[in-house]
Amino acid sequence: MYSSYLKSYSQFVLFATVFVCLFARACNGRTSESLDWLGLGDPEFASFNGRFPTLSDLKRLFFELGENLAERIELLGSVTQHSSRKFLNRPFLSCANRKAANLIKGWLEEAGCYNISIDLVGNVAGVYKGSPRTRKTLIIGSHYDTVNNGGKYDGVYGILVAVGVVQVLCKLQIRLPFDVQIVAFENEEGNNDFGLVHTGSLFYVAGSAAKRNGARRKCSRILKSQLFTKNSVHPNQCLADYILENTPYKGQGTPNSYKSLLNYFCREYPLAVENEVLGYWEWHIEQGPILDISRKRVGIVSAICGQERWSFAVVGKGGHAGTVPMLERKDAFAACVEMIQQVEEITKGIVSSTNGTTFLVATVGNISIAPGSSNVIPHLCSFTLDIRSASDSLLVFARSQITRKMEEIAKRRKVKLNKKQWHRARKVEMNSGEMQEAIKYGAYISNLFEWKTNWKTKFLRMSDSVERSVPMLVSGAGHDAVVLQQLYDVNMAFIRCREGISHQPNEHASKQDMLAGAITLFFSLMALANSTRQ
Repeated sequence: MYSSYLKSYSQFVLFATVFVCLFARACNGRTSESLDWLGLGDPEFASFNGRFPTLSDLKRLFFELGENLAERIELLGSVTQHSSRKFLNRPFLSCANRKAANLIKGWLEEAGCYNISIDLVGNVAGVYKGSPRTRKTLIIGSHYDTVNNGGKYDGVYGILVAVGVVQVLCKLQIRLPFDVQIVAFENEEGNNDFGLVHTGSLFYVAGSAAKRNGARRKCSRILKSQLFTKNSVHPNQCLADYILENTPYKGQGTPNSYKSLLNYFCREYPLAVENEVLGYWEWHIEQGPILDISRKRVGIVSAICGQERWSFAVVGKGGHAGTVPMLERKDAFAACVEMIQQVEEITKGIVSSTNGTTFLVATVGNISIAPGSSNVIPHLCSFTLDIRSASDSLLVFARSQITRKMEEIAKRRKVKLNKKQWHRARKVEMNSGEMQEAIKYGAYISNLFEWKTNWKTKFLRMSDSVERSVPMLVSGAGHDAVVLQQLYDVNMAFIRCREGISHQPNEHASKQDMLAGAITLFFSLMALANSTRQ
Protein backbone atom coordinates (compact mmCIF):
# COMPACT_ATOMS: atom_id res chain seq x y z
CA MET A 1 0.00 0.00 0.00
CA TYR A 2 2.24 2.73 -1.32
CA SER A 3 4.88 1.99 1.29
CA SER A 4 7.19 4.55 -0.29
CA TYR A 5 4.96 7.30 1.06
CA LEU A 6 5.51 6.30 4.68
CA LYS A 7 9.02 7.74 4.67
CA SER A 8 7.88 11.00 3.11
CA TYR A 9 4.63 11.60 4.92
CA SER A 10 4.84 9.34 7.95
CA GLN A 11 1.53 8.70 9.71
CA PHE A 12 -0.35 11.25 7.55
CA VAL A 13 -0.32 9.04 4.47
CA LEU A 14 -0.78 5.78 6.36
CA PHE A 15 -3.82 7.08 8.21
CA ALA A 16 -5.29 8.77 5.13
CA THR A 17 -4.90 5.74 2.88
CA VAL A 18 -6.20 3.20 5.38
CA PHE A 19 -9.12 5.43 6.31
CA VAL A 20 -10.18 6.07 2.74
CA CYS A 21 -9.85 2.45 1.63
CA LEU A 22 -11.90 1.22 4.58
CA PHE A 23 -14.41 4.00 4.03
CA ALA A 24 -14.70 3.21 0.32
CA ARG A 25 -15.42 -0.45 0.98
CA ALA A 26 -17.59 -0.20 4.07
CA CYS A 27 -19.39 3.11 3.63
CA ASN A 28 -19.66 3.62 -0.12
CA GLY A 29 -22.24 6.26 -0.95
CA ARG A 30 -22.38 7.90 2.49
CA THR A 31 -21.63 11.61 2.39
CA SER A 32 -21.31 12.83 5.94
CA GLU A 33 -18.00 11.32 7.00
CA SER A 34 -15.44 13.60 8.64
CA LEU A 35 -12.40 14.62 6.63
CA ASP A 36 -10.08 14.93 9.61
CA TRP A 37 -7.75 12.53 7.79
CA LEU A 38 -6.94 15.32 5.33
CA GLY A 39 -5.17 17.28 8.02
CA LEU A 40 -7.84 19.99 8.04
CA GLY A 41 -7.95 19.92 11.81
CA ASP A 42 -4.45 21.32 12.03
CA PRO A 43 -4.15 24.86 13.50
CA GLU A 44 -2.83 26.02 10.10
CA PHE A 45 -6.32 25.56 8.70
CA ALA A 46 -9.46 27.59 9.34
CA SER A 47 -12.94 26.10 9.72
CA PHE A 48 -15.49 25.65 6.95
CA ASN A 49 -18.69 27.51 7.84
CA GLY A 50 -17.91 26.95 11.50
CA ARG A 51 -17.21 23.22 11.10
CA PHE A 52 -14.78 20.87 9.41
CA PRO A 53 -15.66 19.96 5.81
CA THR A 54 -17.22 16.57 5.17
CA LEU A 55 -16.90 14.25 2.23
CA SER A 56 -20.23 15.66 1.03
CA ASP A 57 -18.78 19.19 1.07
CA LEU A 58 -15.74 18.06 -0.88
CA LYS A 59 -17.68 16.13 -3.51
CA ARG A 60 -20.00 19.08 -4.08
CA LEU A 61 -17.09 21.48 -4.50
CA PHE A 62 -15.26 19.08 -6.80
CA PHE A 63 -18.32 18.73 -8.98
CA GLU A 64 -18.68 22.53 -9.19
CA LEU A 65 -14.98 22.70 -10.05
CA GLY A 66 -15.45 20.27 -12.93
CA GLU A 67 -18.36 22.29 -14.31
CA ASN A 68 -16.41 25.56 -14.02
CA LEU A 69 -13.38 24.05 -15.73
CA ALA A 70 -15.44 22.94 -18.72
CA GLU A 71 -17.28 26.28 -18.99
CA ARG A 72 -14.14 28.39 -18.73
CA ILE A 73 -12.24 26.32 -21.28
CA GLU A 74 -15.13 26.71 -23.72
CA LEU A 75 -15.19 30.47 -23.11
CA LEU A 76 -11.44 30.86 -23.68
CA GLY A 77 -11.78 28.61 -26.71
CA SER A 78 -14.09 31.20 -28.28
CA VAL A 79 -11.48 33.96 -27.91
CA THR A 80 -9.57 33.98 -31.19
CA GLN A 81 -7.73 36.39 -33.45
CA HIS A 82 -9.21 34.76 -36.55
CA SER A 83 -11.73 37.15 -38.10
CA SER A 84 -14.34 34.53 -39.00
CA ARG A 85 -13.92 32.72 -35.64
CA LYS A 86 -13.86 29.44 -37.54
CA PHE A 87 -10.70 28.29 -35.79
CA LEU A 88 -8.66 29.10 -32.70
CA ASN A 89 -5.61 31.32 -33.05
CA ARG A 90 -4.14 33.43 -30.24
CA PRO A 91 -0.72 34.75 -31.29
CA PHE A 92 1.74 36.48 -28.98
CA LEU A 93 0.64 40.00 -27.93
CA SER A 94 -2.54 39.80 -30.01
CA CYS A 95 -5.83 41.48 -29.10
CA ALA A 96 -7.29 38.00 -28.58
CA ASN A 97 -4.61 37.20 -26.01
CA ARG A 98 -5.24 40.51 -24.25
CA LYS A 99 -8.91 39.53 -23.91
CA ALA A 100 -7.91 36.06 -22.68
CA ALA A 101 -5.50 37.62 -20.16
CA ASN A 102 -8.25 39.81 -18.74
CA LEU A 103 -10.57 36.80 -18.40
CA ILE A 104 -7.89 34.92 -16.48
CA LYS A 105 -7.29 37.96 -14.31
CA GLY A 106 -10.99 38.04 -13.41
CA TRP A 107 -11.01 34.35 -12.51
CA LEU A 108 -7.98 34.82 -10.27
CA GLU A 109 -9.93 37.50 -8.42
CA GLU A 110 -12.91 35.14 -8.04
CA ALA A 111 -10.59 32.48 -6.63
CA GLY A 112 -9.48 34.77 -3.80
CA CYS A 113 -6.03 35.65 -5.16
CA TYR A 114 -4.14 38.86 -4.37
CA ASN A 115 -1.35 40.82 -6.08
CA ILE A 116 -2.91 40.11 -9.47
CA SER A 117 -1.07 41.75 -12.35
CA ILE A 118 -0.28 41.47 -16.07
CA ASP A 119 3.29 42.22 -17.12
CA LEU A 120 4.44 43.93 -20.32
CA VAL A 121 4.65 40.69 -22.32
CA GLY A 122 1.23 39.45 -21.21
CA ASN A 123 2.06 37.09 -18.34
CA VAL A 124 -0.80 37.05 -15.81
CA ALA A 125 -0.19 36.16 -12.17
CA GLY A 126 -1.97 36.15 -8.83
CA VAL A 127 -1.12 34.84 -5.36
CA TYR A 128 -3.30 32.77 -3.07
CA LYS A 129 -2.04 33.66 0.38
CA GLY A 130 -0.96 30.95 2.77
CA SER A 131 -0.79 31.15 6.54
CA PRO A 132 0.26 34.59 7.82
CA ARG A 133 3.72 33.51 8.93
CA THR A 134 4.68 31.68 5.72
CA ARG A 135 7.82 32.69 3.84
CA LYS A 136 7.50 30.10 1.08
CA THR A 137 5.80 30.01 -2.33
CA LEU A 138 4.81 27.25 -4.73
CA ILE A 139 4.43 28.38 -8.36
CA ILE A 140 1.82 26.67 -10.56
CA GLY A 141 1.34 27.66 -14.17
CA SER A 142 1.13 27.00 -17.89
CA HIS A 143 0.50 29.03 -21.07
CA TYR A 144 -2.62 30.51 -22.67
CA ASP A 145 -1.41 31.34 -26.19
CA THR A 146 -2.20 28.86 -28.97
CA VAL A 147 -0.79 27.58 -32.21
CA ASN A 148 -2.59 28.62 -35.37
CA ASN A 149 -5.73 26.47 -35.73
CA GLY A 150 -4.97 24.85 -32.39
CA GLY A 151 -6.98 23.23 -29.61
CA LYS A 152 -8.75 24.60 -26.54
CA TYR A 153 -7.01 22.55 -23.84
CA ASP A 154 -3.28 22.86 -24.52
CA GLY A 155 -1.81 25.09 -21.80
CA VAL A 156 -5.14 26.57 -20.75
CA TYR A 157 -6.08 23.49 -18.73
CA GLY A 158 -3.01 23.88 -16.53
CA ILE A 159 -3.94 27.46 -15.68
CA LEU A 160 -7.64 26.89 -15.07
CA VAL A 161 -7.18 23.74 -12.98
CA ALA A 162 -4.89 25.71 -10.64
CA VAL A 163 -7.42 28.57 -10.45
CA GLY A 164 -10.23 26.09 -9.75
CA VAL A 165 -8.38 24.20 -7.02
CA VAL A 166 -7.35 27.44 -5.32
CA GLN A 167 -11.01 28.52 -5.44
CA VAL A 168 -11.94 25.29 -3.61
CA LEU A 169 -9.27 26.04 -0.99
CA CYS A 170 -10.70 29.53 -0.61
CA LYS A 171 -14.26 28.23 -0.14
CA LEU A 172 -12.99 25.75 2.44
CA GLN A 173 -11.06 28.61 4.07
CA ILE A 174 -7.90 26.50 3.92
CA ARG A 175 -4.63 28.40 4.29
CA LEU A 176 -1.63 26.33 3.30
CA PRO A 177 1.78 26.71 4.98
CA PHE A 178 2.98 28.34 1.74
CA ASP A 179 1.66 30.84 -0.80
CA VAL A 180 0.55 29.60 -4.22
CA GLN A 181 1.38 31.84 -7.16
CA ILE A 182 -0.57 31.00 -10.32
CA VAL A 183 1.10 32.20 -13.53
CA ALA A 184 -0.41 32.21 -17.03
CA PHE A 185 2.47 32.52 -19.50
CA GLU A 186 2.43 34.16 -22.94
CA ASN A 187 4.09 32.83 -26.10
CA GLU A 188 5.03 29.29 -25.15
CA GLU A 189 4.12 28.17 -28.66
CA GLY A 190 6.17 30.63 -30.73
CA ASN A 191 3.15 31.89 -32.71
CA ASN A 192 4.61 35.30 -33.64
CA ASP A 193 6.62 37.24 -36.23
CA PHE A 194 9.73 37.58 -34.05
CA GLY A 195 10.83 33.94 -34.25
CA LEU A 196 10.65 33.77 -30.44
CA VAL A 197 9.43 30.92 -28.25
CA HIS A 198 8.87 30.62 -24.47
CA THR A 199 8.95 34.42 -24.23
CA GLY A 200 6.59 34.65 -21.25
CA SER A 201 8.40 32.12 -19.09
CA LEU A 202 11.81 33.48 -20.13
CA PHE A 203 10.85 37.01 -19.05
CA TYR A 204 9.40 35.60 -15.83
CA VAL A 205 12.68 33.80 -15.12
CA ALA A 206 14.67 36.91 -16.07
CA GLY A 207 12.62 39.12 -13.74
CA SER A 208 12.87 36.54 -10.95
CA ALA A 209 16.58 35.94 -11.56
CA ALA A 210 17.24 39.64 -11.06
CA LYS A 211 16.24 39.15 -7.42
CA ARG A 212 18.86 36.41 -7.02
CA ASN A 213 22.46 37.60 -7.04
CA GLY A 214 23.82 34.42 -8.62
CA ALA A 215 21.47 34.60 -11.60
CA ARG A 216 21.77 38.22 -12.74
CA ARG A 217 24.05 37.37 -15.65
CA LYS A 218 21.50 34.86 -16.89
CA CYS A 219 18.81 37.53 -16.55
CA SER A 220 20.75 39.94 -18.76
CA ARG A 221 21.45 37.27 -21.38
CA ILE A 222 17.77 36.29 -21.61
CA LEU A 223 16.57 39.87 -21.88
CA LYS A 224 18.98 40.78 -24.66
CA SER A 225 18.26 37.68 -26.75
CA GLN A 226 14.50 38.17 -26.50
CA LEU A 227 14.17 41.95 -26.61
CA PHE A 228 16.54 42.74 -29.45
CA THR A 229 15.81 39.92 -31.92
CA LYS A 230 14.69 41.52 -35.18
CA ASN A 231 11.18 40.96 -36.49
CA SER A 232 11.16 38.67 -39.54
CA VAL A 233 8.19 40.55 -41.04
CA HIS A 234 9.48 44.05 -40.22
CA PRO A 235 13.31 43.68 -40.16
CA ASN A 236 13.89 47.07 -38.54
CA GLN A 237 11.69 46.32 -35.52
CA CYS A 238 12.58 44.17 -32.52
CA LEU A 239 10.40 43.03 -29.62
CA ALA A 240 11.64 45.92 -27.47
CA ASP A 241 10.40 48.41 -30.07
CA TYR A 242 7.05 46.66 -30.26
CA ILE A 243 6.59 46.65 -26.48
CA LEU A 244 7.47 50.34 -26.22
CA GLU A 245 5.16 51.34 -29.07
CA ASN A 246 2.35 48.81 -29.37
CA THR A 247 2.06 46.45 -26.42
CA PRO A 248 -1.57 46.00 -25.36
CA TYR A 249 -0.45 45.83 -21.72
CA LYS A 250 0.67 49.43 -21.31
CA GLY A 251 -0.27 51.09 -18.06
CA GLN A 252 0.85 53.67 -15.58
CA GLY A 253 4.63 53.84 -15.43
CA THR A 254 5.10 51.97 -18.72
CA PRO A 255 8.75 52.15 -19.89
CA ASN A 256 9.46 54.57 -22.74
CA SER A 257 13.07 53.67 -23.59
CA TYR A 258 15.36 50.65 -23.85
CA LYS A 259 16.96 51.59 -20.55
CA SER A 260 13.68 51.90 -18.67
CA LEU A 261 12.47 48.64 -20.25
CA LEU A 262 15.53 46.76 -19.01
CA ASN A 263 15.09 48.41 -15.62
CA TYR A 264 11.47 47.19 -15.53
CA PHE A 265 12.51 43.56 -15.87
CA CYS A 266 15.73 43.78 -13.83
CA ARG A 267 14.53 45.85 -10.87
CA GLU A 268 10.78 46.38 -10.83
CA TYR A 269 9.36 43.14 -12.25
CA PRO A 270 5.85 42.90 -10.73
CA LEU A 271 5.56 39.10 -10.86
CA ALA A 272 8.83 38.29 -9.07
CA VAL A 273 8.44 36.15 -5.94
CA GLU A 274 10.18 37.49 -2.85
CA ASN A 275 9.68 34.33 -0.76
CA GLU A 276 11.68 31.13 -0.87
CA VAL A 277 10.32 29.16 -3.84
CA LEU A 278 9.45 25.52 -3.15
CA GLY A 279 9.26 24.73 -6.86
CA TYR A 280 7.18 24.97 -10.02
CA TRP A 281 4.27 22.65 -10.87
CA GLU A 282 2.60 22.39 -14.26
CA TRP A 283 -0.53 20.38 -15.06
CA HIS A 284 -1.12 19.69 -18.77
CA ILE A 285 -2.93 17.47 -21.22
CA GLU A 286 -0.60 14.66 -22.28
CA GLN A 287 -0.61 15.57 -26.00
CA GLY A 288 0.16 11.91 -26.69
CA PRO A 289 -1.69 8.57 -26.66
CA ILE A 290 -0.10 6.66 -23.75
CA LEU A 291 -2.74 7.46 -21.10
CA ASP A 292 -5.54 6.94 -23.60
CA ILE A 293 -4.20 3.55 -24.68
CA SER A 294 -3.66 2.42 -21.07
CA ARG A 295 -7.05 3.86 -19.97
CA LYS A 296 -5.52 5.97 -17.22
CA ARG A 297 -6.80 9.43 -16.33
CA VAL A 298 -3.64 10.89 -14.77
CA GLY A 299 0.08 10.32 -15.23
CA ILE A 300 3.17 11.83 -13.63
CA VAL A 301 6.01 13.20 -15.72
CA SER A 302 9.47 11.84 -14.93
CA ALA A 303 11.35 13.93 -17.51
CA ILE A 304 10.98 16.25 -20.49
CA CYS A 305 12.87 15.10 -23.56
CA GLY A 306 15.92 16.85 -24.86
CA GLN A 307 15.50 18.09 -28.40
CA GLU A 308 17.43 19.46 -31.35
CA ARG A 309 16.10 21.22 -34.43
CA TRP A 310 18.11 21.40 -37.65
CA SER A 311 17.73 22.95 -41.07
CA PHE A 312 19.20 21.17 -44.10
CA ALA A 313 19.68 22.43 -47.65
CA VAL A 314 20.52 20.08 -50.51
CA VAL A 315 22.10 21.95 -53.44
CA GLY A 316 22.05 20.11 -56.76
CA LYS A 317 21.99 21.17 -60.38
CA GLY A 318 18.84 22.32 -62.16
CA GLY A 319 17.96 21.46 -65.72
CA HIS A 320 15.28 20.66 -68.25
CA ALA A 321 13.07 17.77 -67.15
CA GLY A 322 13.02 16.32 -70.65
CA THR A 323 16.60 16.69 -71.85
CA VAL A 324 18.96 15.77 -68.99
CA PRO A 325 19.63 11.97 -68.89
CA MET A 326 18.80 10.21 -65.60
CA LEU A 327 22.38 9.01 -65.05
CA GLU A 328 23.71 12.57 -65.41
CA ARG A 329 21.34 14.29 -63.00
CA LYS A 330 22.14 15.99 -59.70
CA ASP A 331 18.53 16.16 -58.55
CA ALA A 332 18.33 17.94 -55.18
CA PHE A 333 14.86 16.60 -54.43
CA ALA A 334 15.72 12.97 -55.22
CA ALA A 335 18.68 13.22 -52.84
CA CYS A 336 16.46 14.85 -50.23
CA VAL A 337 13.88 12.04 -50.44
CA GLU A 338 16.55 9.41 -49.84
CA MET A 339 17.89 11.37 -46.85
CA ILE A 340 14.43 11.71 -45.31
CA GLN A 341 13.82 7.99 -45.73
CA GLN A 342 17.01 7.34 -43.76
CA VAL A 343 15.75 9.57 -40.92
CA GLU A 344 12.86 7.18 -40.35
CA GLU A 345 14.83 3.97 -40.89
CA ILE A 346 17.71 4.92 -38.59
CA THR A 347 15.42 6.18 -35.82
CA LYS A 348 13.21 3.09 -35.92
CA GLY A 349 16.31 0.89 -35.92
CA ILE A 350 17.69 2.54 -32.78
CA VAL A 351 14.33 2.30 -30.98
CA SER A 352 14.05 -1.39 -31.92
CA SER A 353 17.58 -2.07 -30.65
CA THR A 354 16.54 -0.82 -27.19
CA ASN A 355 13.32 -2.90 -27.30
CA GLY A 356 11.34 0.32 -27.16
CA THR A 357 12.56 1.10 -23.64
CA THR A 358 14.06 4.49 -24.57
CA PHE A 359 12.03 7.33 -26.03
CA LEU A 360 13.38 8.61 -29.35
CA VAL A 361 11.51 10.34 -32.19
CA ALA A 362 12.60 12.18 -35.33
CA THR A 363 10.39 14.25 -37.61
CA VAL A 364 10.84 16.05 -40.92
CA GLY A 365 8.13 18.68 -40.60
CA ASN A 366 8.84 21.19 -43.35
CA ILE A 367 10.14 20.79 -46.89
CA SER A 368 10.52 23.18 -49.83
CA ILE A 369 11.64 22.65 -53.43
CA ALA A 370 13.09 25.18 -55.86
CA PRO A 371 12.08 26.17 -58.41
CA GLY A 372 8.99 24.00 -57.89
CA SER A 373 8.03 23.64 -61.56
CA SER A 374 6.72 20.42 -63.09
CA ASN A 375 9.15 20.54 -66.02
CA VAL A 376 12.32 21.61 -64.17
CA ILE A 377 14.79 19.42 -62.24
CA PRO A 378 14.99 20.86 -58.68
CA HIS A 379 18.32 22.53 -57.95
CA LEU A 380 17.56 23.18 -54.26
CA CYS A 381 15.63 21.31 -51.60
CA SER A 382 15.40 22.43 -47.97
CA PHE A 383 13.93 20.55 -45.02
CA THR A 384 13.87 20.59 -41.22
CA LEU A 385 14.68 17.85 -38.72
CA ASP A 386 13.23 17.73 -35.20
CA ILE A 387 14.77 15.00 -33.05
CA ARG A 388 13.89 14.28 -29.40
CA SER A 389 14.88 11.74 -26.79
CA ALA A 390 14.68 11.03 -23.09
CA SER A 391 18.43 10.37 -23.24
CA ASP A 392 20.75 13.20 -24.29
CA SER A 393 23.47 10.73 -25.28
CA LEU A 394 21.05 8.70 -27.39
CA LEU A 395 19.83 11.88 -29.08
CA VAL A 396 23.39 12.85 -30.02
CA PHE A 397 24.09 9.32 -31.26
CA ALA A 398 20.93 9.23 -33.40
CA ARG A 399 21.60 12.65 -34.88
CA SER A 400 25.21 11.76 -35.71
CA GLN A 401 24.07 8.55 -37.41
CA ILE A 402 21.46 10.43 -39.43
CA THR A 403 23.77 13.25 -40.53
CA ARG A 404 26.57 10.79 -41.40
CA LYS A 405 24.18 8.89 -43.66
CA MET A 406 22.97 12.14 -45.24
CA GLU A 407 26.56 13.12 -46.04
CA GLU A 408 27.18 9.71 -47.65
CA ILE A 409 24.09 10.17 -49.84
CA ALA A 410 25.17 13.69 -50.82
CA LYS A 411 28.64 12.46 -51.78
CA ARG A 412 27.29 9.54 -53.83
CA ARG A 413 24.76 11.74 -55.64
CA LYS A 414 27.30 14.55 -56.14
CA VAL A 415 25.18 17.21 -54.45
CA LYS A 416 26.11 19.61 -51.66
CA LEU A 417 24.60 19.34 -48.17
CA ASN A 418 24.43 22.39 -45.87
CA LYS A 419 23.20 22.01 -42.31
CA LYS A 420 22.51 24.33 -39.38
CA GLN A 421 21.32 23.68 -35.83
CA TRP A 422 18.87 26.37 -34.66
CA HIS A 423 17.51 24.95 -31.41
CA ARG A 424 18.87 22.74 -28.66
CA ALA A 425 17.41 21.87 -25.28
CA ARG A 426 18.78 19.29 -22.89
CA LYS A 427 16.64 16.71 -21.13
CA VAL A 428 14.94 18.09 -18.02
CA GLU A 429 14.57 15.75 -15.05
CA MET A 430 11.62 16.31 -12.74
CA ASN A 431 12.28 16.70 -9.03
CA SER A 432 12.19 13.15 -7.66
CA GLY A 433 11.95 14.07 -3.99
CA GLU A 434 9.04 15.04 -1.79
CA MET A 435 7.45 17.20 -4.50
CA GLN A 436 7.02 14.23 -6.83
CA GLU A 437 5.94 12.01 -3.95
CA ALA A 438 3.24 14.56 -3.07
CA ILE A 439 1.93 14.42 -6.64
CA LYS A 440 1.99 10.61 -6.62
CA TYR A 441 -0.07 10.70 -3.46
CA GLY A 442 -2.54 13.14 -5.04
CA ALA A 443 -2.91 10.93 -8.11
CA TYR A 444 -3.45 7.88 -5.91
CA ILE A 445 -6.18 9.56 -3.88
CA SER A 446 -7.88 10.87 -7.04
CA ASN A 447 -8.32 7.22 -8.09
CA LEU A 448 -10.67 6.81 -5.12
CA PHE A 449 -13.23 9.07 -6.77
CA GLU A 450 -15.36 7.86 -9.66
CA TRP A 451 -18.64 8.47 -11.52
CA LYS A 452 -21.36 5.84 -11.12
CA THR A 453 -22.51 5.98 -14.76
CA ASN A 454 -21.70 9.26 -16.45
CA TRP A 455 -21.21 12.92 -15.79
CA LYS A 456 -24.91 13.78 -16.09
CA THR A 457 -25.83 11.63 -13.07
CA LYS A 458 -23.93 14.18 -10.96
CA PHE A 459 -23.01 11.32 -8.66
CA LEU A 460 -19.38 11.44 -7.61
CA ARG A 461 -18.72 8.59 -5.20
CA MET A 462 -15.89 6.67 -3.57
CA SER A 463 -14.61 3.74 -5.60
CA ASP A 464 -14.71 0.13 -4.40
CA SER A 465 -11.64 -0.81 -6.42
CA VAL A 466 -8.60 1.38 -5.99
CA GLU A 467 -6.01 1.64 -8.78
CA ARG A 468 -2.70 1.88 -6.96
CA SER A 469 -0.38 2.30 -9.94
CA VAL A 470 0.31 5.79 -11.25
CA PRO A 471 1.86 5.89 -14.74
CA MET A 472 5.23 7.61 -15.09
CA LEU A 473 5.58 9.37 -18.44
CA VAL A 474 8.30 11.05 -20.46
CA SER A 475 7.14 14.26 -22.15
CA GLY A 476 8.14 14.50 -25.78
CA ALA A 477 6.73 18.03 -25.96
CA GLY A 478 8.47 21.08 -24.56
CA HIS A 479 6.79 23.09 -21.80
CA ASP A 480 7.32 26.25 -19.75
CA ALA A 481 8.76 23.93 -17.08
CA VAL A 482 11.86 23.62 -19.29
CA VAL A 483 12.51 27.33 -18.73
CA LEU A 484 11.49 27.45 -15.06
CA GLN A 485 13.94 24.65 -14.20
CA GLN A 486 16.77 27.14 -14.76
CA LEU A 487 15.86 28.56 -11.34
CA TYR A 488 13.57 26.10 -9.57
CA ASP A 489 12.78 22.42 -9.06
CA VAL A 490 9.97 21.49 -11.45
CA ASN A 491 7.29 18.79 -11.56
CA MET A 492 4.51 18.02 -14.01
CA ALA A 493 1.38 15.90 -14.21
CA PHE A 494 -0.57 14.95 -17.34
CA ILE A 495 -4.22 14.16 -17.89
CA ARG A 496 -5.53 12.00 -20.69
CA CYS A 497 -6.59 13.64 -23.96
CA ARG A 498 -8.73 11.84 -26.50
CA GLU A 499 -6.63 9.69 -28.86
CA GLY A 500 -3.58 11.73 -27.84
CA ILE A 501 -4.53 14.46 -30.32
CA SER A 502 -3.15 17.97 -29.71
CA HIS A 503 -2.38 21.15 -31.67
CA GLN A 504 -5.54 20.36 -33.63
CA PRO A 505 -9.12 21.72 -33.46
CA ASN A 506 -10.37 18.28 -32.33
CA GLU A 507 -8.09 18.27 -29.27
CA HIS A 508 -10.28 17.18 -26.34
CA ALA A 509 -10.19 16.20 -22.67
CA SER A 510 -13.32 14.94 -20.91
CA LYS A 511 -14.81 16.57 -17.83
CA GLN A 512 -14.03 13.43 -15.86
CA ASP A 513 -10.37 13.49 -16.82
CA MET A 514 -10.05 17.23 -16.17
CA LEU A 515 -11.59 16.75 -12.74
CA ALA A 516 -9.32 13.78 -12.02
CA GLY A 517 -6.39 16.12 -12.63
CA ALA A 518 -7.98 18.73 -10.35
CA ILE A 519 -8.50 16.24 -7.53
CA THR A 520 -4.90 15.12 -7.99
CA LEU A 521 -3.72 18.72 -7.62
CA PHE A 522 -5.89 19.32 -4.54
CA PHE A 523 -4.56 16.29 -2.66
CA SER A 524 -1.02 16.92 -3.88
CA LEU A 525 -1.20 20.33 -2.22
CA MET A 526 -2.54 18.69 0.95
CA ALA A 527 0.37 16.24 0.98
CA LEU A 528 2.93 18.97 0.30
CA ALA A 529 1.38 21.09 3.06
CA ASN A 530 1.79 18.24 5.52
CA SER A 531 5.36 17.62 4.39
CA THR A 532 6.26 21.33 4.53
CA ARG A 533 5.05 21.64 8.12
CA GLN A 534 7.08 18.64 9.31
